[in-house]
Amino acid sequence: MRKCEFIRTNNEVGSIFVPSPTSFFGGWARHQWLKSYFKKECSIASDALWQILIERHGPPKILIEEDGVFREENQ
Repeated sequence: MRKCEFIRTNNEVGSIFVPSPTSFFGGWARHQWLKSYFKKECSIASDALWQILIERHGPPKILIEEDGVFREENQ
């Protein structure tokens, strides 16, 4: 099972933000995984920006993949 928090903004381009990764290679693998699901690039938010996004857009959702099946859940 893989999972990752994300915030989808409601602006005209519908940007997807994820928190900063804990490692370069882990972040790169996560980025490729997210890109395959969302079919677009995701932006990495610094800790400060992540908190601002939560304040403006509510709590992050969680993308979960189990056995090749994706689902989005609320926290």
